[in-house]
Parts: sequence; structure tokens; C-alpha cells
Amino acid sequence: MNNFQNLIKYYEYKNKSKSDKIAFEIALNAKFNPKFKNLYIIGDSISIDYHKYLFLKNFNILRVPVNTKSSIFGIQNIDLWLDIGEIDICLFNFGIHDGLLDQKYNPPGNLLLYLKNLSIINDKINLKTKKSFWVSSTPFFKGLKKYYNYNLHKRYTKEANNYFKNIGQKIIDLNDFCIKNFKKEDVKEDGVHLTSSGSEKIGNFINVTLQEFCNNTNYWE
Repeated sequence: MNNFQNLIKYYEYKNKSKSDKIAFEIALNAKFNPKFKNLYIIGDSISIDYHKYLFLKNFNILRVPVNTKSSIFGIQNIDLWLDIGEIDICLFNFGIHDGLLDQKYNPPGNLLLYLKNLSIINDKINLKTKKSFWVSSTPFFKGLKKYYNYNLHKRYTKEANNYFKNIGQKIIDLNDFCIKNFKKEDVKEDGVHLTSSGSEKIGNFINVTLQEFCNNTNYWE
């Protein structure tokens, strides 16, 4: 995975936000066994939170060394992120930041651009990886800061899930899981980010989903 090390070096001297610094440290400290397959995570700060709870037998757990933010940022960088060598399973998500961009900076109707970006990103990921899963955005809860828009985020999440269902893309639906299983203590006061208990619940849910997939498919044979 020399290319993954090159990706880490690329971000080493970049200006970093708090979440970027955490993502970089995760990538820098990732354990790699050349005999294992590779699980690769592309996502925002939510995936940074739950990353440490991920485990899949005989897989290296690798994460892009940056907060991948919006699908616009994704379009700009996806080729770079995917150029790391062999990727057996890729988990990817964009959404929370796209809703923020729509609300704060861009004109109404940017949902169409978001879906177009997801289509391009999905095609690129499926060309470079053996198997990929769209990981839906987690929902917003009570206590939202003013710049978060509950209804807008709900619409983006719904439309993204519908798009991927319609094209037959495998989905790990964190939105549905959180609505059904989360309690107050699983979400931070901003109503968006996860506490350690929430992150652990999501990590365990993803672990079970991926292990079932690996157990019930002849894909690896």
C-alpha cells in the first residue's frame, strides 16, 4: 500500500481543521497487514467518530486522511483518494455538508447537483474497488445549531438513498438505524455529531452488516 502512504504524505503539510487532524492521525496510525484485504472509508466527521469501532476479520481498516466534507469536495479529490492500491470494500458517504452548502452558500435546487456528484463519485468508486457500500447520512436530532437545517438534511438523505436503491447499489442505512436505536446520550448537544456510545453502536452495526455480507457471498472465492 505504498500509494496510501503517498496519500498520507500529500496531506501531511496541508492546513487542517480539527476533524482533518483527527482523520490524518487515523490514517497515519493505521495498522496494515499485506496478507489482509482492505476496507476503505471515505466520509465526513461522522465516519471519523465511528471508525475506531470498526472491525472486519482479515481486513485492514483504512480511512482517507481528511474530512471528505461535501460531494463538491469529493468530485475534486475522489481520483486522488482512490489511488491507494487494491481496495476490496469501500464505504462512502457525502450529505451533511452538501445540505449546509445549499443552505448557506448556494441557490435553491442544489440537490440536483448533489445527486449528479454522487453518480459520478459512485461510478469512479465502482471502477476502482471490488465492492462498495453507500453509507447513508445519520439523522439530525434535537438541539441543532442554527446553521443546520433539519428538513433540508432529511430531504438530501432521502433522495440519496432513493437514488442508490434505484441503481441497485448496496446501502448501509445509518439514518434508519439511528432513528430506531439511538437514545439521547448517543448524540452530542449539537444534535449532529455522535458521542462514544453512538459511535460504538454504529460501528457494531456496520461490522455485523459487513460480516454477514462476507459470510453469505461467494464473492471472495
